[in-house]
Amino acid sequence: MARHVLIRGEDDVPRVVAEAALPTEAELHDALTKHPELIPMADLGLGDAVVVGKESGLAAGYADLVLVDDQGRLCIVEVKNEGNPDTRRVVAQLLDYAASLWGLRLEEFEQRVVHPFLAGEGDDSLPSVGEYVAEATDRGSDGSDDVADRLTQTLEAGDFALVVAAPHIPVGVQRVLEYLNARGQRLYGLEVSYFRGPVECFVPRLVVKPLTSDPAGESAAGPTLDEETLLAQVPDHAREAVASFLATVTSAGADVLWRKYGASITVARGQQRQVAYVEAKRVGVVLKASGTFPQEPFDNARERLAELGFGVESKDGWYRNVSLVETSPAHLQPVLDATEALLDALIPPVTFSELNPAMELTMIRNDHNVWVRHAKALEPFQGRHLRGNLTETTSGAGAEVHLLPLANAQPGWRPRFSPAGARRALWPPGSAGATYRLRVDEVSD
Repeated sequence: MARHVLIRGEDDVPRVVAEAALPTEAELHDALTKHPELIPMADLGLGDAVVVGKESGLAAGYADLVLVDDQGRLCIVEVKNEGNPDTRRVVAQLLDYAASLWGLRLEEFEQRVVHPFLAGEGDDSLPSVGEYVAEATDRGSDGSDDVADRLTQTLEAGDFALVVAAPHIPVGVQRVLEYLNARGQRLYGLEVSYFRGPVECFVPRLVVKPLTSDPAGESAAGPTLDEETLLAQVPDHAREAVASFLATVTSAGADVLWRKYGASITVARGQQRQVAYVEAKRVGVVLKASGTFPQEPFDNARERLAELGFGVESKDGWYRNVSLVETSPAHLQPVLDATEALLDALIPPVTFSELNPAMELTMIRNDHNVWVRHAKALEPFQGRHLRGNLTETTSGAGAEVHLLPLANAQPGWRPRFSPAGARRALWPPGSAGATYRLRVDEVSD
């Protein structure tokens, strides 16, 4: 059944307009070019932005839209029509375009992107990008040097917002975007619904975005944190509660992934997605489902957090942030409890039976996973959860471990350690070739 929108003007007859198929990709392309305000810049971590490139010829191809905001930050938009069989390829195209722009000098950026666009729009004066953006965003001539300086830094760092825009973004493409975001990228999925009747109507909404409270700041935040470093930065009165929360959600079956801003707490239900995050000064809770995740637990969390009255919900209803600085321990704990309840409702239950006798083996680590080819004795348990103890033979360091089966029936497991901080000493990055003793005590039913 088609959706409808109601359009009412002060002196006009109300009109109900039905959703329709977008006639061509160019229709959406032109709408975003002429009305870039359709792109929710604030949710991309950007300010007032202006289009500075259209079908820009880069080393990797032609970028549909390039925008720069009043702080010299850059956004690349790739547009696809509904049903386009190349929709998934757009993600690779965006990364190629970003790589082409990364490291360009400001003069090169103007020659390749800005001036061809302005010439095509009939602007023969060909101002500098700083002058053009400052004037278009009402910063005036005094702001042009500031825009130019910051854009130079942006190009050097390669810290761009990358947007896939389409009437409908398939779940598979959303999954790819979320995967890249979980690994430090900044990709967004923008669906723009089209309604047509006596009038035309374009309705945008973000369906994928990096779920941090500061979407523009992660790349500049320094190296990836770990639990010890994060807890040292958390306010004294909140440290014990946050440490207990991280331990509890790990034991419950969530994954705590460490990023530059802090801890990303994710759940796997056929796909992996972020449900909460912990930074030095705040806790964030996701309030919207995506992919195969049910919405009801998120709605329950939103209702509970609203009842508690602490923190601020984002304008788009995507997440709620609660300050660790301003919230007392007595008020913080119910917030963490509500977040734990959300995670409990989303984590698929796993029941274990004792393995009698326990299995013991020695294995060689190849990368960040435990692979069947390096632990042949585990082959009969492929696809099942395993629990036991893992010890590094050289150092003697050991910890309890939960081996989670890899997705897509890959022959191996991903280790989760308890406590989570044991990973740093026992399973550090880049230690391929180390020898471990594994004892398996329990296996999932």
